[in-house]
Amino acid sequence: MESTGILPPLPIIPGIEIRHCPRNHGYAAGSDGSIWSVWTHRGQETTSWVLRPCHLNNRGRLVTSVRFRHAFAHALVAEAFHGPRPEGYDCRHLDGNPANNTASILAWGTRRENAQDQVRLGRTRRHKRTPFRKLKREQVLEIRALAATMNQSQIARRFSVSEACISLVVRRLSYPKI
Repeated sequence: MESTGILPPLPIIPGIEIRHCPRNHGYAAGSDGSIWSVWTHRGQETTSWVLRPCHLNNRGRLVTSVRFRHAFAHALVAEAFHGPRPEGYDCRHLDGNPANNTASILAWGTRRENAQDQVRLGRTRRHKRTPFRKLKREQVLEIRALAATMNQSQIARRFSVSEACISLVVRRLSYPKI
């Protein structure tokens, strides 16, 4: 993958600003989250910019190939529009959507700020009742009271949960604040 060092002019697309990716020669990012390259899939340099294909990973983030390695599209866009990543910082999606790589919603921030974004946007289960919770407060109290007179398999059948669930409730490993 030899580079001549001279790149063709960036593509001009109405409504989209395109900037070079500073740490990746031959790559550029669009303000809409698009990634561009002068390289073919075989590593040969071309004379024009080509839109890079991206795919969603299992965490909902767009990934592309940069110099035969996977790269997150949001990190490339953030570097192009917000400068190099400061040490100890992560790329934040201010709208909470990991697939949205628009430059205006990306920002560098600490892990703490990123976690606060998740809480602010309701993308965490902290302090929420989960839809997977099987037992109500009254049932937990009843299970703990019954544990003195019934065995756990009987209690499990009565509440339609596993014996392991009953064991965790009785030992206060599940529902510890009740």
